[in-house]
Amino acid sequence: FNINTPKQNFIGNNDQLAQRFVVHGGARIGIQNTNMIIVPNAAFFQQGTFNELDMGASIRWTLKNESKYTGNIQGMALSLGAQYRLNDAIIPMIMLEYSNYTFGLSYDVNTSSLAQGTHGRGGVEISLRFVGPNPFGASSTRLLN
Repeated sequence: FNINTPKQNFIGNNDQLAQRFVVHGGARIGIQNTNMIIVPNAAFFQQGTFNELDMGASIRWTLKNESKYTGNIQGMALSLGAQYRLNDAIIPMIMLEYSNYTFGLSYDVNTSSLAQGTHGRGGVEISLRFVGPNPFGASSTRLLN
């Protein structure tokens, strides 16, 4: 991100945009003899003197498996979890997966000094994403069981 530190001009300022570094990772840990998966994750972001650390986990329940041969029945899963943005916010979330699509809803609950001004209120975030290849396909299911 910004590997060449481009100049950023705005009303006479000629600042250079600092490089941005991101390190992230996660896992999908199947719970044996259940339809549940634990999904821990973490991400670290740094740009100039600013940095952010997010970490959290969710539990994913497979509600319906995709039909093995015809593909006529689509897979479906529900995830519940939370993230913590270090010294800033707690973010509960819920996601519904259907075939290649995921619909998510989360809410940032402010825990930093900004909470005085916001009275702990944060912001609702809605997401819709397309995932390819299909996470319910035969090769994906084998990996998780």
